[in-house]
Amino acid sequence: MDETDFGSSNSGYTGLDSADFHYHTGHGSDQIGLVSEICLYNWASYSSTGDVQASEVNKKWDQNNEWVMIASCEVLHDVNEWAKALKYGHGILGFSSTVPTSTALLDRFFEETINNDDEIVDAWLFATIETFDSSVTAVAIADTDDQFVYDHLNGQGTMEPNESPDDSLYAYNSWGC
Repeated sequence: MDETDFGSSNSGYTGLDSADFHYHTGHGSDQIGLVSEICLYNWASYSSTGDVQASEVNKKWDQNNEWVMIASCEVLHDVNEWAKALKYGHGILGFSSTVPTSTALLDRFFEETINNDDEIVDAWLFATIETFDSSVTAVAIADTDDQFVYDHLNGQGTMEPNESPDDSLYAYNSWGC
């Protein structure tokens, strides 16, 4: 994956913006509290090489994308900055702390959303608490309160409408797992 897969371009290929649900796993970083970023295959510490920062996708998740799950350390440490990516996208799930790799996380999340018909944020809460200990801090961000509370995966229940007009407000919660 590279930066364009996260919709960082101003035109042309829009990457995740064409998917209803995007899952990313890999390294993340919060370099001494300066800026959190998704680290890609060619990432170089303390440079702008091989990373996706919130500023690169500000207001660019504005097409078909609904939810993004980022299973990477510390990316959502900058909640306010990452929330700005959600022009019409519905939400972002991830972590503000370090997080160990886990195959159980995805299984539990989809068990909750598909088999139990849970809302996305509730499923994220249950899946993270069942998978990790209290040293891990999970985060959920949504563009609107209704999306935060009521959104389901497509085909599993209600999906709230896109926010229009975009007001730059968002709903957010974090918890120790």
